[in-house]
Amino acid sequence: MISDRQTEMPRTVSVRNQIRNITVSPEGKRAVFEARGELFNAPIKGGYTINLTQSSGAYDRDPSWSPDGKYIAFSSNRSGNTAVYIVSVSGGTPTRLTWHPANAIVRGWSGDNENVIFATTRDSAPANTYFLWSVSRSGGPAKKLVAQWSFDGSISPDGKKII
Repeated sequence: MISDRQTEMPRTVSVRNQIRNITVSPEGKRAVFEARGELFNAPIKGGYTINLTQSSGAYDRDPSWSPDGKYIAFSSNRSGNTAVYIVSVSGGTPTRLTWHPANAIVRGWSGDNENVIFATTRDSAPANTYFLWSVSRSGGPAKKLVAQWSFDGSISPDGKKII
């Protein structure tokens, strides 16, 4: 349908005042940030910005670079509840990694680049307490990392401790 309504026409929108959760790539040349509920990959100095998620109806947040710099893990409510997704740093179709109905919030990656770490309240009923879990970057069943409640943490470089 042809329309002259301003809201339906392609346009450039500044997100300058809406930027949150900036995270820098492992090599320090690019940064991913959230704005308007979408994730953007921008150069530190000059160049082009990529809208990674292009998700007008969802809230994408909590971006985290993989240690090898090839993927961004993030949390999104595009499926109804907040789940863990990954997407290539050049964009494309995100892959959903978690399927449990409890919300899952990305906290980082394992040092070996194989697992995404996330916080969730699954298995904490009747309390609404967060625990750290991990899921393979290729999907599959998630694994509870520790019995102690926690929302933040990372896996030590040798993979043996939560710090």
